[in-house]
Amino acid sequence: MAMELEDMASEIQSLRSELTAMELEAAELASRFLSEGGAFASASCPKLQKLLADAQASRNLTVKDEVFLEHFLTHIAVPNAPYCEFVAEVASHYANVLGMQEYLTLASLLRMPKETWIKARRKIVKELIHVGTMFGQFDLLSMSHDGQLYVAGSDATRVTAMIEAEVSRRGWSHLSGESYSPNPLEHKQPEELDPIPVSADELRSKVERLHEAEQVAVNVELTSLNCATDLRKPTTVVSAYPAARSGYKAIHRVLEWATWRYYATHFRDHSVRALTFVIFLVGAATDSCGAELAGGLYAGTPNEAELDAGYMLLGLDDPDYIYFAKYFWFLPFAWCVQQSRLEATTTIPPNLQQPATVI
Repeated sequence: MAMELEDMASEIQSLRSELTAMELEAAELASRFLSEGGAFASASCPKLQKLLADAQASRNLTVKDEVFLEHFLTHIAVPNAPYCEFVAEVASHYANVLGMQEYLTLASLLRMPKETWIKARRKIVKELIHVGTMFGQFDLLSMSHDGQLYVAGSDATRVTAMIEAEVSRRGWSHLSGESYSPNPLEHKQPEELDPIPVSADELRSKVERLHEAEQVAVNVELTSLNCATDLRKPTTVVSAYPAARSGYKAIHRVLEWATWRYYATHFRDHSVRALTFVIFLVGAATDSCGAELAGGLYAGTPNEAELDAGYMLLGLDDPDYIYFAKYFWFLPFAWCVQQSRLEATTTIPPNLQQPATVI
């Protein structure tokens, strides 16, 4: 009998030496639980209950804390339980920021969604890129801007004039290549565009009408929001639409800048974003075309209506300084142009400083 016990002890010691420190601790805890008939586990409940009661009684427990605690405890009890929207958005953000490998380590500790779930969410993100104003891109940036300041930049890219069919997985279809109106307030979403004609004759007739009216796009007008305070932040494209050769005027760019400011603070349904999700858009960069420069001159010049509305101005203390950043909200909004363009534009005072000075 003694020999058998000695052999068993030797075998147990051998098995223990093969376990890692974490595995050994887990085995000891399991052994205590079994030997005490579950008393060890039940004894820990009052401690957890007291901690939870103390947290609820304090004034430090926020709504976000409650959401996270509910999520954490729910997924301990039911690992495959669905995720609430708040946790889902946090997971999407940090999976993109940290990368999948680093994120999975954090996800294991905090019971966050894992790799398969994140990849499925990224497929949804891909659908945020489409023709017209990309409201989903605004929303995505609003959840991940980290309090940085942003500047809108727009430019046109030359393309071959052609009409192509585009069919979405959601079922709608349209012809891509027809010029949009230069007025951003008239832009439609892809699902709002006319469907592709069903017959070849109707399709040929429509393309011929567009060609005769010079409404087959030769440009793609792109707008992106660029981080002005951290150049490592990626550019976020928020608008892309086919544009005609002519018809674009200064007022259209002014309307576009106002549109971007609006959606920096509003959702697509015109409801107001909570301050946490407001994009801090503080300026717009213009390129070399006449419409851009004229729009910037107009927008940066104080006018009676805006002064009557109570808008404050930010500029230099100089009697010849006439172009200002304007406070449409709690941050100033400035119109920027390359220094070389300032020197080439005779209508701008020679002592006008670079846009970075104004902001």
